[in-house]
Amino acid sequence: MNKIGFPRSRMKEERRIALLPVDISRDIKNPEFLYFERGYGINFGISDKDYRLTGAHVVKAERAYSLEILCQPKFCEQDLANMGDRVKTIFGWLHLDKDADKEEIELMSQRGISVIAWEFMRKEDGKNLFWVNGVLTGQIGILHAMPYAGKIPKDCNVAVIGRKRVGIAAINQLRTLGTENIDIYHSENSTDLKNKIDEYDVIVDCACSDTEILNAQDLSKMRPGALLIDMARNCMWGKYKPQSIFAPIVHINEGRNPVYCVRNIPTLAYQTATEHNSRTIAPYIDLLIKGETNKMLDNAVVIDKGKPILERL
Repeated sequence: MNKIGFPRSRMKEERRIALLPVDISRDIKNPEFLYFERGYGINFGISDKDYRLTGAHVVKAERAYSLEILCQPKFCEQDLANMGDRVKTIFGWLHLDKDADKEEIELMSQRGISVIAWEFMRKEDGKNLFWVNGVLTGQIGILHAMPYAGKIPKDCNVAVIGRKRVGIAAINQLRTLGTENIDIYHSENSTDLKNKIDEYDVIVDCACSDTEILNAQDLSKMRPGALLIDMARNCMWGKYKPQSIFAPIVHINEGRNPVYCVRNIPTLAYQTATEHNSRTIAPYIDLLIKGETNKMLDNAVVIDKGKPILERL
């Protein structure tokens, strides 16, 4: 039987956690194999005693990092540095890239570690089990970013790039705020946007693509003062990096245009996100404890006992 460690998040500003006591009590038959770092539920008003009452253990960080399985919703470099030699499986979001994350992948491979990545846990229709986090990205990102437009939403001409989960959520939130003029684009018709880019007060990028949709020349044509909301992945020319959720704006075009760019937007709604995440992973915890698997978990393996599965990286 495997023991699972649940350390607190080491990613800057991240507040989401993996499991709540209510879901342990309802869905998990072997809570005595779960080890939570002290203060794990502090942001939710949940005490260490609440976790102990489920039958789980509450331990120091070193102990949570030194068990067979490490469960960390947003795995980061600090988690890799903290891991003890006993860890053989990582369970969480990793978003590993075979080119950008070569060093991390090599370290995991050398240690014979397996990685089960939440981003690959999908239903048969392709829908990710953690889809609520995508919806929250669109909803909360718009609520967080729009005050930086300098206009009320009703007065803004808005372009939205992307029509999948994040894009739809962003469009719905804009309409809820009273935005009337919304044009919707995708990667295939981005030329139309390039030709009209100076007409918009706000450009919202939600595209799920590794192809650059707007380059530096395109962005230089933005209306002075127009806001770029970048909630996508590698689609914008960018000499800018993700910012703090407490100071989410950087500027481009010699300071003429603000850019909203935050790495982990759903953590702004960490309670909603965690409630969904906890309900989602709880049914898989006993399988992991017993060293068993199923199709869902198999399809989410991106490193198998040290061997990278390149088509998933």
